[in-house]
Amino acid sequence: MLKKIALFPLKLVIFPNAEYAIHIFEERYKIMINNCIDNNEPFGIVLSSEEKMETIGCKVTVSQIIKRHEDGTLDIIVKGTERFQIINSEFSEHGYLVAEIHNFYDILDDNIDFSIYTDIKEKFNNILKLTELNLSADYWSNLNRAPLKSFKIGEKAGLTLEQRQSILSLQSENARLALIKEHLIKIDILIDKKTILRDLIQRDGYIN
Repeated sequence: MLKKIALFPLKLVIFPNAEYAIHIFEERYKIMINNCIDNNEPFGIVLSSEEKMETIGCKVTVSQIIKRHEDGTLDIIVKGTERFQIINSEFSEHGYLVAEIHNFYDILDDNIDFSIYTDIKEKFNNILKLTELNLSADYWSNLNRAPLKSFKIGEKAGLTLEQRQSILSLQSENARLALIKEHLIKIDILIDKKTILRDLIQRDGYIN
């Protein structure tokens, strides 16, 4: 059965269980977000550019209202919940998109290859050490608790938007881990440019 959800197209890929701070200033999205808050409903964040809007996104809920400004703009924190696939979409009366969606689940792996994750964590720690960047204890605690390690590592691995979208769209934890491992191997060539790597990791916008 198709479900309907309000859409917020952005130059952003958010992963399940990730938190992200967003500033809401467009009138249509003020209406949309307030409706979602008032009705305790999720909305969908989907990567969008001038060329296209992706069809795989992530549902989010408003986990915190940081500030309501006098002009109605909002500073909020959203938390990713589950992925979805857009079947079709149309504009609401208020000018934002509403989509019919299916939930988008993993095709279960026979066995998750935790040896890949062990390799990834070792390479990730090495990169952090070389770039002299320390992630918070909250991040490591959340990583240890995360049932799907790929999404949590993916938040801080210096992935491009396109790579993050690929991670979001894969339906196998092993495939996601393999992609991240390949990325971390390639990123070794940038080790001498540690400022670049530090910026990639720090500027992702994710909250621990």
